[in-house]
Amino acid sequence: MGGSGEKELKLNHELFRLGCELVFRGEWYTVRDGSRTVGVLHMVNFPHCRLSHEQREAIGPRLSESIAKAASRVTEWLGEWAKRDPDTAHCHLGPIAVLPEYQRRGIGKLMMQNFCERVDEAGTLAYLETDRSENVGFYEKSGFTVTEQATILGVTNWFMSRTSRGAL
Repeated sequence: MGGSGEKELKLNHELFRLGCELVFRGEWYTVRDGSRTVGVLHMVNFPHCRLSHEQREAIGPRLSESIAKAASRVTEWLGEWAKRDPDTAHCHLGPIAVLPEYQRRGIGKLMMQNFCERVDEAGTLAYLETDRSENVGFYEKSGFTVTEQATILGVTNWFMSRTSRGAL
């Protein structure tokens, strides 16, 4: 959703927590350092990457006051992403994250390699969205290409896909 201040970080944390509870179906992969989770990757197969009516209905009552203020913006942002979601079979990647103090140690690369191996074995398209320019090159190193770029709520977003190497 853009932004990097304390307010945006708190909002993103709350939205992520809510998403984990109510929205994200599929598989989660975690990387741990002892008892601490330092990296996560979520993947879900089409059509389960799309919010059902029941999921959208369940979100409203759970919005805290801080999220409720941003709800219309979040709804618009997710709606724009949903419009670009492929209508064909695919594996949707996201979110993927590594704690800042653990970045640049190969954790994200390892998670992406595992994800790409799974997609290649399944012989399906991989798809993702990002609103962070620094992530585009990271995804390109794993074989993703930009299929579209759009400005949503004043923030540039990249939509990327990767053809399965198993399907070639």
